[in-house]
Amino acid sequence: MHTAGTHTARVAIAWDAPQSWPALQSLGEALLTACDAAVRPHAPTWLGHCKALFATGDQAAYASLTGADEPITWRGTLLPTASATVTLYAVVYGADDATVTA
Repeated sequence: MHTAGTHTARVAIAWDAPQSWPALQSLGEALLTACDAAVRPHAPTWLGHCKALFATGDQAAYASLTGADEPITWRGTLLPTASATVTLYAVVYGADDATVTA
C-alpha cells in the first residue's frame, strides 16, 4: 500500500472589478504550477492529484494536475466574477502530510 500526503486549503478572494474566465484560468494555472514547483524538490516524479476549485454562487470550475510533467486540465467555466472561493486540494503519493502542506 502506498502512503500519501494530503492537504486542503480554502480562501475567499475578491477583486475590485470582475475577472474574466481567462484571467481566472491563469490564476488557477499559476496556483497549480506553484504547487508542482514546491513538491518537485521532495518528489521529482510525483503522482497524485492537485486541484484548484473556483466556486462563486451556483457556478464552479476546477483545474487539475495529476503529476509531474502532466498538463493542467479544466472542468467547467465561470462567468466574470468579482469574488470566488478557491479550494486547493492536494494528495501526493509517496510524500507525507508535512511535505504536501509545505
